[in-house]
Amino acid sequence: MILKTAVQPKETKEAKDFEGLTQTRPPTYRVNGSCLRTSFLSAFFVSFGHPTAGLRMMGLKLTCAAVWMFGLIAVAPSARVAAEDLPVKTMETGSTSVQASQEIQLRGRVVCLAEEMHRLYRADLPTNHSHVYGFRTEDGKYFTLLRTKYSEALFTDKRLHEKDLLLKGQTFPGTQVFEPIILRSVQNGVVNDLIYYCAVCEIFSVAPGICDCCQDPTELVEKPLAQKRPAIK
Repeated sequence: MILKTAVQPKETKEAKDFEGLTQTRPPTYRVNGSCLRTSFLSAFFVSFGHPTAGLRMMGLKLTCAAVWMFGLIAVAPSARVAAEDLPVKTMETGSTSVQASQEIQLRGRVVCLAEEMHRLYRADLPTNHSHVYGFRTEDGKYFTLLRTKYSEALFTDKRLHEKDLLLKGQTFPGTQVFEPIILRSVQNGVVNDLIYYCAVCEIFSVAPGICDCCQDPTELVEKPLAQKRPAIK
């Protein structure tokens, strides 16, 4: 009796190498650039781990091609999304320009705006209210006075509240705020400068108070515009 034994083909070294290459799990590529670099290096060493030169070169070429294709697909959309997320700066010429203040001259009297609004519109007015000083013009317009060193006399010298005043200054766009710069009074049709004078030191100032030199109180003086006055300190 003749027994037939199946002859197993000899497994060559090249076949083992090919089988190992086909069973090797391909590297995973992600969008992150660092993952691409890691996968590239891993695939590089895997491909060079095989002793067969032809298979090593084939693995390297396939790895390079895969990295290049995934880089175009994954990195480009990410860059586009990042660019879209950046804030866009726009500039509209002329729309943000600041308007200049307007120089005007007003004639009228200093009033308390709270009392005027109560008189005209029955606005609530507490008994012990604080005065909100403004300026009422001859034609009935109201302005809020801006307190500066030039307008200090309008807030502190009550005698000016009884006078017919002619004020020069500026208003600001979109407001009824008035900044007086030059204070004058009108008496019997004559326009006068309003100054505070120290007779001892012959010093003029624009606000009431104590003389900076002799410490005596200054006096309110109304000088017609026709008369030349000394420089104001």
